[in-house]
Amino acid sequence: MTSPRRRFGIPDIFDACGFKYIREHSMTPPNLVNELQGFEQFVFRKFYAGNLTRKLYRLYEYQKG
Repeated sequence: MTSPRRRFGIPDIFDACGFKYIREHSMTPPNLVNELQGFEQFVFRKFYAGNLTRKLYRLYEYQKG
């Protein structure tokens, strides 16, 4: 699997240093969001689990080797 940064033509320093891209993790897993109730769930989905948040905050997993 190629690093997501390569898709945008950005050189990936992690590849140059011997790190291999594993996967992208969700910062707000749906199962945890679904544990919220009513208004809390509505607000959380709008402000912290929406499309804009996915574009701003990303968590990538790399492995050495």
